Amino acid sequence: MSTKVVTLPESPKGEELEDYIAALFQASGHFVEKQIIESDPSDILELDIFATYYGPEETVQQLIEVKSGKWGFTDLFKVVGWMEYLGLEHGAFFMTRWDDRESAQRKMEPLGLDVVCFDDFGAAPRLFTEKGFGSFAEPRLIGLWRHSYGVERKFVKLIHQKERAGAEGAKAAKTYHRQINNGTFFARAPEESLALLYDAYREHPKLALGYAREIDGSSFDPHTPASDSPSYKTALRNGTHPELQACMYLEHRARLAILKAAVDYALAHPDRPPDFRVSEDGKSFFFQGLAYHVLPETFHDGIAWLREAVELPTVRDLLAAVPLGMGRVLPPGQGQGGVRVDGAVLRHPCR
Repeated sequence: MSTKVVTLPESPKGEELEDYIAALFQASGHFVEKQIIESDPSDILELDIFATYYGPEETVQQLIEVKSGKWGFTDLFKVVGWMEYLGLEHGAFFMTRWDDRESAQRKMEPLGLDVVCFDDFGAAPRLFTEKGFGSFAEPRLIGLWRHSYGVERKFVKLIHQKERAGAEGAKAAKTYHRQINNGTFFARAPEESLALLYDAYREHPKLALGYAREIDGSSFDPHTPASDSPSYKTALRNGTHPELQACMYLEHRARLAILKAAVDYALAHPDRPPDFRVSEDGKSFFFQGLAYHVLPETFHDGIAWLREAVELPTVRDLLAAVPLGMGRVLPPGQGQGGVRVDGAVLRHPCR
């Protein structure tokens, strides 16, 4: 196993700058989604970062665009157009040099777009907080999340490489990633997102194990009834087969996506699922939220538990802290309802 030490650049550029901005939002208590693409069938838009803050009173969503090179007002108005398209009130544009366009802050503010220049990364976290995006209970988490996003990028690139080499498991993993990262983001309602996620899961219930069987010499089968695989065992015990590690990551991402959609649904319908409703003319009825009602009964039980047994602010803390699988919710009275991650307690900012 390699003992190579991975370091982070002090002045990130390109993809690493995007990871840095995402890490700031993540470490300050936001749920972060990255590199979201809408296609119909060609690409319509690509979002760098989408941050959701689950506050005690309201949920705030922001579109984040990151530029490490040249930029202009056309880039700013493009983001404003995306905000309008997505129905968002808040957005932010991060870059590393003003290029004699300091007036951009004043001109974009009435449109809901914050323009922020990180020309000194030593002061970047402080400027981030001063701009009202959030504060950091444990600043070291910024570096942790930067490393995490770097690993995520390598996983996705590896899956694409293996897919081009003809691996059927990698082809399925690439499709699964698109489904959970892109497809559900543009769902019209949380219940539609849930239905899409469940459909994606039913297509890939044993993605990593099926891929492991392919590596062992059998054909790829994400529905394999077998539970034994030498490759799968070594991947679990010794950290080998990075393509299988990537699939395990995608399986976990899918679970977290379901958790987020479930919380969004519980927030949208805090009392009960919607019922039949009569149309305005009184001549017909329709079933609002039909996608939710066709989900498994076990999921309905889970939503009922989520409404009654768990305080939603606590679940909001969970979503903000563990999109890559790290952390546990603290019991009431410990850490003021925060989330403990590697010994640190995260608390939400007040925007």
